[in-house]
Amino acid sequence: MAEAALVLYVVYMALAFGLRSYLMWRATGSTGFKGISGSLGSPEWLAGVLFVVALAVGVAAPVLA
Repeated sequence: MAEAALVLYVVYMALAFGLRSYLMWRATGSTGFKGISGSLGSPEWLAGVLFVVALAVGVAAPVLA
């Protein structure tokens, strides 16, 4: 069951971020993702760090199950 969850998570991420980023890039020339930016401790920086942590936890959960 964990394998199915991991596959579904990867498919979702590919569609949600990959496809949408590609379409936005074609339309505007920018994907909209800024990554971890801003000064250390700023809200922009914290949002970037938490986004990366969320992606890592999303992959780690089915792997550890």
